[in-house]
Amino acid sequence: MPLYRQALEYYCLDGWVTEHVNILMEMSNLYRSLAGFEPDSARRAAMNLQRIKLLAPLSGDLSPDHYLGLIRSIDLEVANAYRDVMVEREDQAEGLELQRVPVGGGGVRIPVNPDAVKGRSKSGKTSSKTATTAPPTSTYENVVKKTLGEEERKAQVQLLKLATDAAKKATAFYVRFLNTYLDQTGRLPINAPLPEGSENHVLSAAFNVGRLVRKSSSAVQQPFVPSSSSSSSSSSTTPTTTHTHLELSTTQKEADKDLGRALRLLTWAADYTEKYKVESFRKEAELAKEMVSLMIEHRRRLGALQANGIRI
Repeated sequence: MPLYRQALEYYCLDGWVTEHVNILMEMSNLYRSLAGFEPDSARRAAMNLQRIKLLAPLSGDLSPDHYLGLIRSIDLEVANAYRDVMVEREDQAEGLELQRVPVGGGGVRIPVNPDAVKGRSKSGKTSSKTATTAPPTSTYENVVKKTLGEEERKAQVQLLKLATDAAKKATAFYVRFLNTYLDQTGRLPINAPLPEGSENHVLSAAFNVGRLVRKSSSAVQQPFVPSSSSSSSSSSTTPTTTHTHLELSTTQKEADKDLGRALRLLTWAADYTEKYKVESFRKEAELAKEMVSLMIEHRRRLGALQANGIRI
């Protein structure tokens, strides 16, 4: 990292724009790679925040007439970093409700590092070194649900607020990235293919926006539910499930706007995938169609509640 910083001093932004940004992108990639080896979610979040600190100040400062490619790279990288921060904050909040217990002491057996168990990195690429069909026992631990104290509950609320903030910013940067591909009608192209080399990035961004907004529009996240294999003695003391969820919008008007945007993006991405036969996103497109149906129904219910004077 010190060598990167020395390089930045030489290749300063004024006069060496491309070189300067490329060095920052490499530093961001390094932080992302290091986060994949870090077991602590708080430290992973901190590393992803460093990615944002490096690149976010440049967003909007470069001329799209001369550096459109760099602008797109910066906005997409920052969006992905905020999305990763959101995931880590959610993991931290959920982790407060889970208490480790000795093996054989009941509870549920969960993976300590799901990415390592699945043999996948944060980017989704499979590693032949980590992929395995039977993960070793050491990669798992037993946990049970516990009742949070007042301070722990406050900490969880704060973590969820941080996750919400990260989700909002991730959505904003994804939309900013997608806006650079709008055609003359102000829409993402469907009658002509996307520029070569950009298809995967644009589709991924569109699907990510849809997922973020769909998640925020859900009433609750799925609670942690101990399996039936948990000891019966602990069932009587299991606390009531606390429902926590992200709120991307602060008003119903904003929520409706978010839902409308997500519906348009998911519909476009699914239609584009089908029309141009993008095989790598075929499953995503199928899920997108299902999400669109659920979001339309959710939007209809919100409208019915509002029509009846029920405040959301």
